[in-house]
Amino acid sequence: MNPGTTAAQCRAARRRALFGACPFDPFGVLTLALALMVASAALAQPAGRAGETITTNDPAFRGLMIKTHEPGRYVPAPLLATEVSIEVTGPVARTRVRQHYFNPTKGWIEGVYVFPLSDKSAVDVLRMRIGDRIVEGVIKERGEARRVYERARASGRRAALLESHRPNVFMANIANIGPSQSITIEIAYQKTVPVRDGEFRLRFPMVVGPRYFPKGASGILLAGGKAAHGTVDGTARDIKHVTSPVLPPGDGKINPLTLVVRINGVADPTAVMSHHHRVTKSSAEDGSLQVKLATGPVPADRDFELTWPASRKASTAVLFTEEWQGHHYGLVMVAPPRDAVPHVIAQGREIIFVVDTSGSMAGRSIIQAKSSLIYALAGLKPADRFNVIQFNSHTDALFDRVVPATPRNRLMARAYVKSLKAEGGTEMRSALFAALSGAVNPSRLRQVVFITDGAVGNERQLFGTITRRLGDARLFTVGIGSAPNRYFMRAAARRGRGTFTFIGSPEQVEPRMKMLWQKLSKPVITHLAVAPVTESAMELWPDPVPDLFAGAPVYVAVRFLGAPTDIAVSGKSAAGSWQRRLSFSSAPKGKGIAKLWAREKIASLQSLRYEGVAPDEIRRQTIAVALAHGLVTRHTSLVAVDKIQARDTDVPLRREKLPHNLPHGWVYDKVFGKGAGNTRSVPRKALMDRARQQFQLAGVTMKSSPATAAAEPGQGSGNSTTLQLPQTATHQTVYLIIGVLSLMAALFLLWLGRMRRKHG
Repeated sequence: MNPGTTAAQCRAARRRALFGACPFDPFGVLTLALALMVASAALAQPAGRAGETITTNDPAFRGLMIKTHEPGRYVPAPLLATEVSIEVTGPVARTRVRQHYFNPTKGWIEGVYVFPLSDKSAVDVLRMRIGDRIVEGVIKERGEARRVYERARASGRRAALLESHRPNVFMANIANIGPSQSITIEIAYQKTVPVRDGEFRLRFPMVVGPRYFPKGASGILLAGGKAAHGTVDGTARDIKHVTSPVLPPGDGKINPLTLVVRINGVADPTAVMSHHHRVTKSSAEDGSLQVKLATGPVPADRDFELTWPASRKASTAVLFTEEWQGHHYGLVMVAPPRDAVPHVIAQGREIIFVVDTSGSMAGRSIIQAKSSLIYALAGLKPADRFNVIQFNSHTDALFDRVVPATPRNRLMARAYVKSLKAEGGTEMRSALFAALSGAVNPSRLRQVVFITDGAVGNERQLFGTITRRLGDARLFTVGIGSAPNRYFMRAAARRGRGTFTFIGSPEQVEPRMKMLWQKLSKPVITHLAVAPVTESAMELWPDPVPDLFAGAPVYVAVRFLGAPTDIAVSGKSAAGSWQRRLSFSSAPKGKGIAKLWAREKIASLQSLRYEGVAPDEIRRQTIAVALAHGLVTRHTSLVAVDKIQARDTDVPLRREKLPHNLPHGWVYDKVFGKGAGNTRSVPRKALMDRARQQFQLAGVTMKSSPATAAAEPGQGSGNSTTLQLPQTATHQTVYLIIGVLSLMAALFLLWLGRMRRKHG
């Protein structure tokens, strides 16, 4: 070395000799090792912490993201895919719904999903599938079921809870879904398939539309499922349970759904029509017809509706029977007889048309509503009197009172209807007051035609208004849109002694309004009664039995309290008395009739609250019927708990409510307002493509498909569904190993450097 070289320069020269011209600094290696170890520790933290957050540009994730408190950072959201199979035999349908919950995060989550079922559903099965194992749900009182579920959740065991918050709104809680794991729950229920205007109409709802709660009670709902102020029906929890976050349409579609329907005994497969989805049809060897969605999984954003002709040879009254747990049950279907003379209302009517113009009706819905109303106005007779009422945040009537249906008045009404716009809230109660108030002419029958999507959350308050103010009027409801609140509109029409009609597309406006107009003008059988022929006792529901209108059969569920006997069906037509006798011994056998009877009794019990019966007595009787028949109701729930602990209790669990699509045809800004806060973000990268591929990318393996025929709860099988999400990110264990190796290498290089200096 040169005499002027310093000690530091000598050490630098030795490092270059040892490591080369571009030395790999051992202190840098140590720093990298520590960084990798910290990263691995962060990745091991539960979902939602900074170590697991991602950005919208993350190439490894293309699904739904949840915003965190850190700007620009998100966590992956739980995913959902649904399979539906329906088997129809005569007037009864058995439906099985499989919901696959995916956890794409590296933490433990509890998934919460609010979803619709038919308001006539007799839900009696809950199964939780974990790999190859099946856990059967048991029916319990609602509070007890919730406590069982919460204890299981806290102890780290997987559990599922199914609750009913409206007859058509259910909520599933799935606890302790592990990192990159999935759990499947299966729900089964029985329902009748209504016959309307000579055709069977099968409808499967797919999405719960956002609900409006009145001002002064809770305010209009926001996109995140929060209410502006107050409570409804007594508790703020009610709002929380029937609402969910809603994705703006521009963010893509989620929640893919597949659906298969098998119909037994269809005479003409070409006459089976799907009104809102493309389908394929194929005949099976047993003579049944299978109907499937043509495009595979579809986003859950609109109701599925299938129709096919009812047999023209069918009797006007049919009895189906079932023996269950020692009791005999029957289901009576009474169709309007062809030989009965309708009650023609010759003296004219008072018809009040009420149309919903709130924000949820914007888009396709308001177009269909206005078309329906214009069609109805054209059918008015000179002897009729009428008025038109619209409501949103306020109620407005075209005329101060009902006016004669003169050409001039009808022309004014037509122009008024054409000018209507959809915006604001859904203050429905004031519209009901306006329609059911005012002077009543005893010589005229008042009929109220209520056109709405029923997107309200204060149903009980509205039912009370109808019961108290109806008088001798009749209320007919017309459901509009892709996801109407069938529970409200069916129950409102039932309390209003009228009928309900659903219009889901512009093509259905004219034919279905035409049929409704026939019902309005010609009630066929009044004072309908169903009774045993002998002195045997029989409990029947609904009670009283509603009137018969053209094209609208009535279903009555009965239970014999003693020995079964023949049944007499009677009523009054314009020509006099009418009667039919149904033989019990020759009646065809059915399945699930006992549960349908229980469902009808529970629905009737709930309506007694508007007639002054004490709520505690209604609750007591409802619980007794529901527990005896294994049904989910307002007061009973199904709960399934695994015996194996899956999560250590010291590992955090994050609760996440799964979002909904906005119902098809709805306008987001009209429902929630412009600039409504959204707690989620979706990368603009083919989100629906990912949703469509969920069943393939997730590796769904249906080892066997259980029969869709009715089965008793508790008869589980070994069938299983295995789903695994593909792993696209490096696991934290790999980072930990790399960190340890790097740390060892750094320590070795430090030791080697010191040895060189010691001997240098």
